[in-house]
Amino acid sequence: MNKKFIALIIIVGIIIGIMGCGNKSTDNIKNKGNIKEQSISDLQKELEKQQELELKGDMKVVEEYHNKDEHGKDYLLFVIENTTNQDARVDVDVQFYNGDELIDEDYGVAGVVEKGHKTVIDFKDLDEFTKYTYTLETSKADVVGIDSLISESHTFIDNRAVLDIKNNSAYILDSSGVYGLFYKDGKFVCYTSDRFNEYSHFSIIESDVDFDECKLYYDLNVDADRIKDEAYKEEIKNKNPEGLDVIGEYIYPNYDGSASTCMLILENNMGEDTGAEVYMQIYDKNGALLGYSFNYIEVIGDGCKTTVKSSFDENAADFKYIIYKNPSGNFKPIEKMVTEKSSKIDESGNLLLDFDVNLGDYDFISRLEINVLFFKNNKLLESSMRYDDAVDKETVLESIYFSAPDDYDRYEVYYTGYCHVRDN
Repeated sequence: MNKKFIALIIIVGIIIGIMGCGNKSTDNIKNKGNIKEQSISDLQKELEKQQELELKGDMKVVEEYHNKDEHGKDYLLFVIENTTNQDARVDVDVQFYNGDELIDEDYGVAGVVEKGHKTVIDFKDLDEFTKYTYTLETSKADVVGIDSLISESHTFIDNRAVLDIKNNSAYILDSSGVYGLFYKDGKFVCYTSDRFNEYSHFSIIESDVDFDECKLYYDLNVDADRIKDEAYKEEIKNKNPEGLDVIGEYIYPNYDGSASTCMLILENNMGEDTGAEVYMQIYDKNGALLGYSFNYIEVIGDGCKTTVKSSFDENAADFKYIIYKNPSGNFKPIEKMVTEKSSKIDESGNLLLDFDVNLGDYDFISRLEINVLFFKNNKLLESSMRYDDAVDKETVLESIYFSAPDDYDRYEVYYTGYCHVRDN
């Protein structure tokens, strides 16, 4: 079976253009900082205190909204307050009706909610319904709530907020959610959500309609066995880590000249496979901030190189970046599984490349990107990318087309992707 690569024009990362803040009220988005970090001993004391208490009271729905999203699909959202005597968990069971006919049932689960704090449970992409019923179930938690130990700094850019979220608790934060609820003249108009964790701590919330107030809520997930011990503290010394080296920085115009792309070439010399998160700030020729971008790389093989790029609608003159080392988890690097075999130029001057694929014991590569960079006198002219969401042992990567500039004297090839190592 000969798979064809899908040629895509994409923007890598999440791009935020600055349009002016207007008069947006951020309500409880307070740029909360300077929260004292919780020690493991303080966590244990608080946990013992919680375990001695008998759970009294229930969670309470304080806001609920049934509306349609921008695609015309129904959604249902609950804001739930912990009015019990301790940190607790909550589940919601919902029955959806058209008239008196039951058409669907669903349930939602929140992480631990600190006493006196609120969380959100939502149901999205629903078929149209006319009414609903629900029940809440409150249960005792085996961990301590950490809502008051979450701080965030934010930049509001027109209708979007870029959040840098920090977990000041002694737990290692698992995949969690942040919800932005938007209001106009005191009335709810829409909401959005994003995911983050201990390592990928940037999030974005935005409104697709006009608003004058925004409220933030968290759904925080922690595990009793995952705490910030000494091994963890060594692990998170990961900001611009030694050995995850930038060997190339470039700004070049897009193909139509209407925008620009900022690119880094990373080389992993850490002695082990690693994941990475790259945060960029892009500036114009006068030093004004044009926007942000976030790029996530599941894994870079030891001794291997990869590219990180972000495209913008305006011409960038400079950019700054921060690189964070992330755990590679159960991801296997693929840079050494794909190699260039041969090349030729077609009648239009474009580059055609053949590749060998050697997956070894793995069944397929997920999300393979091949980026070709074209240079003239060591200046990067442009890049061309091809993408395939799954490359298996039957895939033939031959005569892969890469659009090339008219005049270049060399090219470089970089690979991004991963094989997922399953526990079984």
